[in-house]
Amino acid sequence: MTPPHGPRVLCAGLVTLDIIQTVDQLPRSNVKQRALGLSVDFGGPAASACGVAAGLGAAEARLLTAIGHGPVAEAVKTYLRRAGVVAVDLAGREVEEAFGASTVLVEQDSGDRAVVSTNAADVPLLLDAVEIGQADVVLLDGHRMELCLAVARAARAAGKPVVLDGGSWKPGTAELLRLVDVAVVSEDFVAPDESLAALMRRCGVYAFGQSLGHRSWTLDVAGQRHVIDVVEVPSGEMVDTVGAGDVLHGALAFAIGQWGLDRVVDACRFASEKASDSCRGMGARGWLAGPSGRKEPGLTF
Repeated sequence: MTPPHGPRVLCAGLVTLDIIQTVDQLPRSNVKQRALGLSVDFGGPAASACGVAAGLGAAEARLLTAIGHGPVAEAVKTYLRRAGVVAVDLAGREVEEAFGASTVLVEQDSGDRAVVSTNAADVPLLLDAVEIGQADVVLLDGHRMELCLAVARAARAAGKPVVLDGGSWKPGTAELLRLVDVAVVSEDFVAPDESLAALMRRCGVYAFGQSLGHRSWTLDVAGQRHVIDVVEVPSGEMVDTVGAGDVLHGALAFAIGQWGLDRVVDACRFASEKASDSCRGMGARGWLAGPSGRKEPGLTF
């Protein structure tokens, strides 16, 4: 039964600290230039998707991840809390700064971007604390694979739909796919030695597709193909494309949690619309109105 105030969404995977600067044009080497704007917020596929689900009205948006301790880690937790995300930090008490970090430059007129990232610290996680609670849907990003596998197994045992944000192929992906109901992967996702369709069918994924940025794409549902159109954002309304893929997956999980797997095509079309909407604001959540009715994308200067 769908909760009265939106679905309960559980996400598992990566959180980062993102520093986003807007510039006139992306810099060449050995050039120093002044930024037009600065935004500091949390990022990461699972974390951003969780923030989007919260912004869309999820009854609960819970994130299983590793953050750690220390002043910067506490800032990440603050940003998550401000976005309505309930963060469960599975890093041990002795771990500092288990999250990753990204520096993002966004070209003001085009919305084009350049991203430099560090991977999250490879730390042991407290997997005994993993539980899915009353979640209506689970979203995984494939980072921290051991965690994603544990959450997927728990979700499968509880009969909850599992959605995968497949940003790229990682060790353990094939095993994870056997526990996934819906997989929407990026253009960078390349399976070794077989086509995407062959891989997904071999692993028993119910619905799968490969998003193509601003181009329409196809969702395969139990062998039937459905076109997912992408709404083009006029150049005059484009702010940036940062996090659009995370918006797609957060909105997709929200919609599946609300409507169920029977409406997965509708859910993908809803998610595609929200991903386009997000390009009109800064970052993955700059387009979302906060509780006060104003947009609250972390700290913006």
